[in-house]
Amino acid sequence: MLETSQIPSNNKRIFLSFGVVITSLVIFILFIESILWTISGGSFFSHQVYLLKSPDNHYEVSVSRRVNFPANSFLSPSITVDISLKDAAHKYQINSVQFEIHEYSELTKPEIIWTPTEVFIDEVDYHKDFSFGFRLPKE
Repeated sequence: MLETSQIPSNNKRIFLSFGVVITSLVIFILFIESILWTISGGSFFSHQVYLLKSPDNHYEVSVSRRVNFPANSFLSPSITVDISLKDAAHKYQINSVQFEIHEYSELTKPEIIWTPTEVFIDEVDYHKDFSFGFRLPKE
């Protein structure tokens, strides 16, 4: 068996080039969907999708989404959804919840039900798997 020092210089370059090509291909294959998602204008940063205000305009429910990295699928990667209840005047967060939806396309505009003491958030996703309730602060 030849040691590295015994391999001729030209063969070392070929061996090193081959290693770089193989490593690059493996990385490309592992992250192709994430690369394609980014190139197509997708974003891995959180951004607000819906902002729904209470009937009295004192509170608002904010729905934000962020594509998970690495993207599971180019057409509809999984996303993390953040739903926050905020004070509309001061913009401070009262309560929030985060969860994952397995496909980007499953997020829908939620149905919001306001009561004097609570807000109910329903039908966040296409399959209607997620429902939440937040208690409103006492004034």
